[in-house]
Amino acid sequence: MVFCQSLVAAVCAFSEHLLAVLNQFHSVGLDSEQDPQDQQEVQEAGRRWLDQISSAGLMLHFQSLLSPNLTDEQAMLEDCQVALMDLEKVTFYFLQFEGEPLVANMPMSFQVEGSRQALKGYYYRDNVSVEEYQAQINSSSLEKVKQYYKRLRLQFYLYAKVTILI
Repeated sequence: MVFCQSLVAAVCAFSEHLLAVLNQFHSVGLDSEQDPQDQQEVQEAGRRWLDQISSAGLMLHFQSLLSPNLTDEQAMLEDCQVALMDLEKVTFYFLQFEGEPLVANMPMSFQVEGSRQALKGYYYRDNVSVEEYQAQINSSSLEKVKQYYKRLRLQFYLYAKVTILI
Protein backbone atom coordinates (compact mmCIF):
# COMPACT_ATOMS: atom_id res chain seq x y z
CA MET A 1 0.00 0.00 0.00
CA VAL A 2 2.82 2.42 0.78
CA PHE A 3 4.39 1.96 -2.67
CA CYS A 4 1.10 2.79 -4.40
CA GLN A 5 0.73 5.98 -2.38
CA SER A 6 4.35 6.96 -3.01
CA LEU A 7 4.01 6.32 -6.72
CA VAL A 8 0.83 8.38 -7.02
CA ALA A 9 2.42 11.25 -5.08
CA ALA A 10 5.54 11.13 -7.27
CA VAL A 11 3.60 10.97 -10.55
CA CYS A 12 1.25 13.81 -9.54
CA ALA A 13 4.07 16.06 -8.31
CA PHE A 14 6.11 15.40 -11.44
CA SER A 15 3.12 15.95 -13.74
CA GLU A 16 2.19 19.25 -12.13
CA HIS A 17 5.74 20.56 -12.26
CA LEU A 18 6.20 19.41 -15.86
CA LEU A 19 2.91 20.99 -16.91
CA ALA A 20 3.91 24.26 -15.22
CA VAL A 21 7.24 24.29 -17.05
CA LEU A 22 5.61 23.51 -20.40
CA ASN A 23 2.96 26.19 -19.87
CA GLN A 24 5.73 28.70 -19.14
CA PHE A 25 7.36 27.82 -22.46
CA HIS A 26 4.11 28.36 -24.34
CA SER A 27 3.06 31.53 -22.47
CA VAL A 28 6.36 33.36 -22.97
CA GLY A 29 5.73 36.24 -25.31
CA LEU A 30 1.98 36.29 -24.74
CA ASP A 31 2.25 38.75 -21.83
CA SER A 32 3.27 42.08 -23.39
CA GLU A 33 3.89 43.67 -19.97
CA GLN A 34 6.52 41.10 -18.98
CA ASP A 35 10.16 42.12 -19.37
CA PRO A 36 11.94 40.21 -22.19
CA GLN A 37 14.84 39.50 -19.80
CA ASP A 38 12.42 37.87 -17.35
CA GLN A 39 10.91 35.82 -20.16
CA GLN A 40 14.33 34.49 -21.12
CA GLU A 41 15.14 33.67 -17.48
CA VAL A 42 11.87 31.75 -17.10
CA GLN A 43 12.58 29.75 -20.25
CA GLU A 44 16.17 29.09 -19.20
CA ALA A 45 15.10 27.91 -15.73
CA GLY A 46 12.58 25.52 -17.28
CA ARG A 47 15.15 24.23 -19.75
CA ARG A 48 17.69 23.66 -16.94
CA TRP A 49 15.08 21.74 -14.91
CA LEU A 50 14.28 19.52 -17.89
CA ASP A 51 18.02 18.91 -18.46
CA GLN A 52 18.49 18.11 -14.78
CA ILE A 53 15.70 15.54 -14.57
CA SER A 54 16.77 13.90 -17.82
CA SER A 55 20.35 13.44 -16.62
CA ALA A 56 20.09 13.01 -12.84
CA GLY A 57 16.48 12.03 -12.34
CA LEU A 58 13.74 13.54 -10.24
CA MET A 59 14.42 14.43 -6.62
CA LEU A 60 11.54 13.75 -4.23
CA HIS A 61 11.27 14.98 -0.67
CA PHE A 62 9.73 12.70 1.95
CA GLN A 63 8.70 13.93 5.39
CA SER A 64 7.05 12.04 8.20
CA LEU A 65 5.91 12.65 11.75
CA LEU A 66 6.47 9.01 12.70
CA SER A 67 8.85 8.25 15.54
CA PRO A 68 11.54 5.57 15.08
CA ASN A 69 11.45 4.99 18.87
CA LEU A 70 7.99 3.38 18.81
CA THR A 71 7.84 -0.16 17.48
CA ASP A 72 4.68 0.25 15.38
CA GLU A 73 5.86 3.51 13.89
CA GLN A 74 9.32 2.10 13.22
CA ALA A 75 7.72 -0.63 11.11
CA MET A 76 5.78 2.04 9.19
CA LEU A 77 8.99 3.99 8.56
CA GLU A 78 10.68 0.83 7.28
CA ASP A 79 7.76 0.27 4.89
CA CYS A 80 8.13 3.85 3.66
CA GLN A 81 11.86 3.37 3.17
CA VAL A 82 11.31 0.26 1.03
CA ALA A 83 8.63 2.03 -1.01
CA LEU A 84 10.87 5.03 -1.64
CA MET A 85 13.74 2.80 -2.68
CA ASP A 86 11.37 1.06 -5.12
CA LEU A 87 10.60 4.44 -6.68
CA GLU A 88 14.17 4.45 -8.02
CA LYS A 89 13.07 1.70 -10.42
CA VAL A 90 10.37 3.89 -12.00
CA THR A 91 11.18 5.30 -15.45
CA PHE A 92 9.21 7.97 -17.30
CA TYR A 93 8.87 8.09 -21.09
CA PHE A 94 7.43 10.92 -23.17
CA LEU A 95 5.24 10.18 -26.18
CA GLN A 96 2.98 12.15 -28.52
CA PHE A 97 -0.78 11.65 -28.48
CA GLU A 98 -2.00 9.24 -31.12
CA GLY A 99 -5.68 9.82 -31.64
CA GLU A 100 -7.87 10.79 -28.73
CA PRO A 101 -6.28 11.76 -25.37
CA LEU A 102 -6.48 9.22 -22.56
CA VAL A 103 -8.14 11.74 -20.22
CA ALA A 104 -10.69 14.21 -21.55
CA ASN A 105 -9.97 17.94 -21.19
CA MET A 106 -6.35 17.41 -20.14
CA PRO A 107 -3.38 18.54 -22.25
CA MET A 108 -1.24 15.82 -20.70
CA SER A 109 -2.03 12.36 -19.42
CA PHE A 110 -0.04 9.37 -18.31
CA GLN A 111 -0.23 5.62 -18.17
CA VAL A 112 1.74 3.32 -15.87
CA GLU A 113 2.61 -0.30 -16.62
CA GLY A 114 4.92 -2.92 -15.25
CA SER A 115 5.57 -4.24 -11.77
CA ARG A 116 7.30 -2.99 -8.68
CA GLN A 117 10.63 -4.31 -10.00
CA ALA A 118 10.48 -2.28 -13.24
CA LEU A 119 7.72 0.28 -13.61
CA LYS A 120 7.33 2.44 -16.72
CA GLY A 121 5.35 5.66 -16.75
CA TYR A 122 4.32 6.97 -20.15
CA TYR A 123 3.47 10.66 -20.47
CA TYR A 124 1.34 11.61 -23.44
CA ARG A 125 1.31 15.24 -24.50
CA ASP A 126 -0.15 16.91 -27.51
CA ASN A 127 2.19 19.15 -29.44
CA VAL A 128 -0.05 22.23 -29.17
CA SER A 129 -0.33 25.11 -26.73
CA VAL A 130 -2.92 25.23 -23.97
CA GLU A 131 -5.05 27.71 -25.93
CA GLU A 132 -5.01 25.53 -29.05
CA TYR A 133 -5.84 22.51 -26.92
CA GLN A 134 -8.79 24.34 -25.36
CA ALA A 135 -10.04 25.21 -28.86
CA GLN A 136 -9.78 21.52 -29.82
CA ILE A 137 -11.77 20.53 -26.73
CA ASN A 138 -14.42 23.16 -27.49
CA SER A 139 -14.83 22.07 -31.11
CA SER A 140 -14.99 18.39 -30.09
CA SER A 141 -17.59 19.17 -27.43
CA LEU A 142 -19.63 21.21 -29.90
CA GLU A 143 -19.63 18.29 -32.34
CA LYS A 144 -20.83 15.95 -29.59
CA VAL A 145 -23.65 18.35 -28.67
CA LYS A 146 -24.70 18.56 -32.33
CA GLN A 147 -24.79 14.77 -32.60
CA TYR A 148 -26.85 14.54 -29.40
CA TYR A 149 -29.24 17.18 -30.72
CA LYS A 150 -29.71 15.22 -33.97
CA ARG A 151 -30.45 12.00 -32.05
CA LEU A 152 -32.84 13.79 -29.72
CA ARG A 153 -34.62 15.46 -32.62
CA LEU A 154 -34.92 12.14 -34.45
CA GLN A 155 -36.31 10.46 -31.31
CA PHE A 156 -38.81 13.28 -30.81
CA TYR A 157 -39.84 13.13 -34.49
CA LEU A 158 -40.36 9.33 -34.31
CA TYR A 159 -42.29 9.67 -31.03
CA ALA A 160 -44.52 12.42 -32.48
CA LYS A 161 -45.14 10.36 -35.63
CA VAL A 162 -46.15 7.26 -33.59
CA THR A 163 -48.40 9.35 -31.36
CA ILE A 164 -50.22 10.87 -34.31
CA LEU A 165 -50.76 7.47 -35.96
CA ILE A 166 -52.34 6.03 -32.83
